[in-house]
Amino acid sequence: MFTIVTRSFSQTTTTSKSSEQTTLTAEQRAVKLVDEMKTVTPLSDDQISKISPFVIAFFKQKDADVAQYKGHEDAMEKAKETRKVTLQNNLKTVLTEEQFTKIINYFENKKKEETR
Repeated sequence: MFTIVTRSFSQTTTTSKSSEQTTLTAEQRAVKLVDEMKTVTPLSDDQISKISPFVIAFFKQKDADVAQYKGHEDAMEKAKETRKVTLQNNLKTVLTEEQFTKIINYFENKKKEETR
């Protein structure tokens, strides 16, 4: 289930202009993603301050993995799964079950819409 969500996390930060993704830092992509999460469910300032570092770390690791595993699909998939599990586990430590479920459902539905 989380696989779909983190793919959407990544896609959320991209636009039709592929050059824009490369110009955004991990921190900027994290801000955009957290802002999108806030539209799905209310997040307290404390929650935002706690999840933001997790999301930044997710995008920094993604950038490192892309650089390290370019051309090595199996290794890239393994690294992607590790990032997803880590982010999921970290978010669960801060968000309520209801908030987490709302966010997961939002990104699953968004992914379904994007693939139509």
